[in-house]
Amino acid sequence: MTKIIQDIDVLRKPSEPVESVSEALSIINDLEETLGVIDHGVGLAAVQIGIPKQVGAIKYKGSFFHLINPEVVETKDEFIFFREGCLSFPGIYRNTKRHRHFTIKNYRIDGDKFEPETLYFYYSKDPNEIGSDGLLSISVQHEMEHFRGEMILDHNIETEPVRRDSAKIGRNDPCPCGKASSNGKPLKYKKCCGK
Repeated sequence: MTKIIQDIDVLRKPSEPVESVSEALSIINDLEETLGVIDHGVGLAAVQIGIPKQVGAIKYKGSFFHLINPEVVETKDEFIFFREGCLSFPGIYRNTKRHRHFTIKNYRIDGDKFEPETLYFYYSKDPNEIGSDGLLSISVQHEMEHFRGEMILDHNIETEPVRRDSAKIGRNDPCPCGKASSNGKPLKYKKCCGK
């Protein structure tokens, strides 16, 4: 396993495009080996292991997704993603500006050459929503930020606290919908609408 870089000066250097398939495969191997033994990590850019090249690996649905020399094609619908973390800064979380719709031109390895591909990502809070790539979309944006020499420390987005119009309903309080059990007693919130 390669050590993950925490030196801000190293991480600030923009990454260069990778030029050969053999170089890309070597970096991908190092990234997968490092990321594979980290339970809580989702993605890793090459610069985070000291290689300033535009290569990244992201854990996705039991395998690895790779970024190779990606370029942003289109972004839509900016929003604030809450408490994003980074393996280079353990224990630090920031609210970040991300996009719900994100299209990139990426390259995949086909034999001994790079093949271009256009990829579209969509983020939704609902993991079951059809078409949502969930954290893959956020991770792609995060790793591409590393390629530009940027990081979550550059995000310091304050948000207004959530204010309720009424008092919070406790788990054991009667459900506000008014349903009753078979014996006529009001159902507790946790057994009814709070499930």
